[in-house]
Amino acid sequence: MLCMKNAKAISLLLRKRAWVAAIAAARKYAETASYADIEAQFSQMMPQDRRAVLALLADVLSDYPHCVWGVPVLFYYKNPACDSYFHCPIPEFQPDPDITAMSWLPLDILRRDAPLKPTGENVSIPPHSTELAILVACTDSRAKPQLEDRFWAEYFQSEHGSVRLSAGEPLPLPEAVEAGCAALVTARNGAAFCDTPRLFLTDVGFNAALDLGIAWRRGYINDHL
Repeated sequence: MLCMKNAKAISLLLRKRAWVAAIAAARKYAETASYADIEAQFSQMMPQDRRAVLALLADVLSDYPHCVWGVPVLFYYKNPACDSYFHCPIPEFQPDPDITAMSWLPLDILRRDAPLKPTGENVSIPPHSTELAILVACTDSRAKPQLEDRFWAEYFQSEHGSVRLSAGEPLPLPEAVEAGCAALVTARNGAAFCDTPRLFLTDVGFNAALDLGIAWRRGYINDHL
């Protein structure tokens, strides 16, 4: 029997046109596979097989036909009084009527031995350095949620220090995590040093992530001159 935790098994089911079984296998695989697992297994697959399985896995990870969106958010938290952390707030109201739930995902999910999905944990930002977290928004449709400036202004304040942030566009969750990684590396080191993993992220999404990081880096440098 094929192990359904193996991406190659999903590829075989797709080649057999066993669509229902392939979707079920992809869901089971996504329940336990970490990003490192996915990256390692897909590096051993033929390009045509890899594309098909990645497309299916992207839908599963973003909860098709609903959608789990991720918004990469760059932070810089400064507290002159102490070295306390900034705790990312969970909004008490949904900023878009299509959003059914919101949470946070730490960027280090890419390095964890854990599935690539919302964890429900609290995310805290350390002071005095550029950091990134993923704001997760669940919707019942595939329409991209709208997050107005008012939402960011109201919910991302600190009583004890100042918070600077810059948010990218909502992307399906697996793309958003990779975009966040690219934006953070670019913000800290410059676009020339950005060689981050890309399994799901499109060229358009990658370039947008670079732009987010470049704009942040320019603003940060100007603020610290």
